Amino acid sequence: MSNSVISRKLYHRPVMLKETLEEIALVPTSGWIVDGTFGDGGHSSAIYEQRIVNFGANKLVSIDWDLSGYEAFKTHSKVIPTLLDESQSESTWILVNDNFSHLQKIVSELKRKTSHGTGIAAVLLDLGISSRQLVQKERGFSFTGTGRADMRMNPEMYAIAAYDLLNLLPYTKLTQLFKETVGMPGPVAARLTRELLAAREEKPFGNTRDVKRLNDIAYKVEPIRSNSRGRIHPATLLFLALRIAVNTELQNLQEVLPVAFANLVTGGRLLVMTYHSAEEEVVAQFSQLVRTKAEIIMPSPREIRSNPRARSAKLFVIKK
Repeated sequence: MSNSVISRKLYHRPVMLKETLEEIALVPTSGWIVDGTFGDGGHSSAIYEQRIVNFGANKLVSIDWDLSGYEAFKTHSKVIPTLLDESQSESTWILVNDNFSHLQKIVSELKRKTSHGTGIAAVLLDLGISSRQLVQKERGFSFTGTGRADMRMNPEMYAIAAYDLLNLLPYTKLTQLFKETVGMPGPVAARLTRELLAAREEKPFGNTRDVKRLNDIAYKVEPIRSNSRGRIHPATLLFLALRIAVNTELQNLQEVLPVAFANLVTGGRLLVMTYHSAEEEVVAQFSQLVRTKAEIIMPSPREIRSNPRARSAKLFVIKK
């Protein structure tokens, strides 16, 4: 695709792009393809090129509650989606600034504002966080560097930040959060919570030293070297649990799956890319509920070597 109409200068490298496109290539040629997590536009732009530009099929709607990736995407892409509020009936690629958990409302809007019908051929949900979000220190997603523990994907949509949880949750609730959200062992969760409560008594969280303080606490609870081979960074589960809780990520996933599957046309596919066991469990339980065995695709060793962020990814494919 040397004459690609889509720029490949993406800040975030999309995980399992080849495998995703292979699955999308098998869905019906009419109806919408929904990318519920636009991010930096990696999956969406490739899907648009494959299905609409090269194949003349489908229409694409991309959804994201954080449009900072879209703003960056506009600066280097030759083709950009039209915002839903500005779209014309003939638009073939529409972007919606919303949470994918509101998919039913979005489908209704598409029906009202476009002439393409509302059958859905495929839904893609990439549940990972982008490299661009991680390097924005002021957002507090990364446990490297400095910054305030905010972690909200969309501050306008969520009033409670991670530092609020750290300051307000009692011992039982905070321990439960770590155990149930990311599967942290009980004794570790208990030690971590005690250290966090002691730290907030000394000084509440909510300033630019949050990240360093949380790292120091994580190392105290799990004293391993950050470069220990085969071991995750001690702060990984702490930051992951807070991010999931702040953005109600598991609840959003539980809400969208039945809506997405119900709106699929016969032969359609629901693709969900997970990155940790809690997400995997939600998708696996839904697959059992609809009595459709999910196919699980893993990233290739080559991709993991070139893109370490792919190492924990799994692509669940549920066919209708």
